[in-house]
Amino acid sequence: MIRRGAVVVLLLALVACGDDGEGRAGADPVVEVTAAPVASAATAVGEACLEPAERAKAVQFRSRNGAELTAVIFGAGRAAVVLAHQSASSLCEWVPYARELAGLGYQALALDLNGYGGSELSAGSPADARYDLDVAAAVGVLRGRGAENVVLIGASLGGTAVVTAAAEISPPVAGVVDLAGPAVTSGMDAGEAARRLTVPALYVSAEHDPFSEDIRKVHAATREQYRTLALFPGQGHGVALLNPELQPDVERVRTLLATFLRDRTTGTP
Repeated sequence: MIRRGAVVVLLLALVACGDDGEGRAGADPVVEVTAAPVASAATAVGEACLEPAERAKAVQFRSRNGAELTAVIFGAGRAAVVLAHQSASSLCEWVPYARELAGLGYQALALDLNGYGGSELSAGSPADARYDLDVAAAVGVLRGRGAENVVLIGASLGGTAVVTAAAEISPPVAGVVDLAGPAVTSGMDAGEAARRLTVPALYVSAEHDPFSEDIRKVHAATREQYRTLALFPGQGHGVALLNPELQPDVERVRTLLATFLRDRTTGTP
């Protein structure tokens, strides 16, 4: 098990990171997350990746940025996971992992961020899309379905979104996993948000990923008692870290995430 507060570099030397001192002036207001209204979504959602029975579990809900979002929920249970995708992608990239999580007893929500897949564009421009508000709304959906411990996992753009959201959501989520998210993008500043995190945060990247420096900076901005960094050989980016065809140490990555999820959901499942 990799302990919180430790900086872990798998198969590499120990990495020492310092805070670069950069940050956004002024904190975003706390996002109060309660149960969100849920309705049936169009069956066309995820046609390329979902079975008909899975499409029947699609839901729609509104983000605080004004967009109506689409998501699919896999499984059930009090322990839950929000899965946020990379740019130029959709919830489909998370479907294989969401199925695995459901099989382990988690309730997993894979969403289309605003402007992607079946979700509407937000009122702001793409440069200020505030995908973190989409993630916060997804947490509300899961809590409305009985989830008590919710962990956020995001890849690349989704990684930035989940870190930013984790600093804003009240009551707080159980933990957050950032798979190589950029430090700043789309109106979100993960480095600034990381300074305000009060939940365990796991930062994961391939050593030669172009965004590995960003992940180090965001990790360094997080308070020591909450942060863990894991770097793996290779250059797989974001969700590719979970793909056995693209990541040589995929089992180590999967074990790392499984341990974090188990620890953050108080042993359930």
